[in-house]
Amino acid sequence: MDYVTFTIDNDQFALPVSQVREILQRDTITHLPDMDDCMLGIINLRGSVVPVMDLGKRLGLTTRDQTGHGDRNITQEQTIIILEASEGAMVGLITDVVREVVQIPQEDIQPPPKTGLAVRESELLRGIVSTNDSFTILLAPEPLLGGALV
Repeated sequence: MDYVTFTIDNDQFALPVSQVREILQRDTITHLPDMDDCMLGIINLRGSVVPVMDLGKRLGLTTRDQTGHGDRNITQEQTIIILEASEGAMVGLITDVVREVVQIPQEDIQPPPKTGLAVRESELLRGIVSTNDSFTILLAPEPLLGGALV
C-alpha cells in the first residue's frame, strides 16, 4: 500500500495515499469561535469550506524548549494535507514537512504498542514501521478525523 510520509516535531508519520486528496502550501486560515482545541479554523479550497486541524495537537505532540515548556508553533512554512473521509467530507491537516510517497508492504507493519507513545489515543494508530534507525507511525484516518467531522 502507498503512504504519504510527513513529519511533526521530528517524528515521522504516514497516511494512506488513497485518502489524500492534495497537499497545499500553508494557506490563510479563518478562525471560528468556540472551536475544539485542535481545530485551527477553515480554509477556502476552490470554493469549498474545509476545516483545518493542527495534527500535532490532535496527536498530543508539542514542541518544547530546553526547559520543557512550550507549545506547537504554527508557521507559514508548514503544509496542509487535505484528507477525504469516506463520506466525501474533507479536512486539512497541518504538518511540518511532507516527505515522500512510499510503498509499505503489509508484512512490514507492526501493531502499535500498548503504551509508551506520545500519541495518547491508540485507536488513531494503524501500525508502526521500522526503517533504519527510526520509526514511521501509520495513522488511521477515520478515527483521526472523527472530531473534525462532527
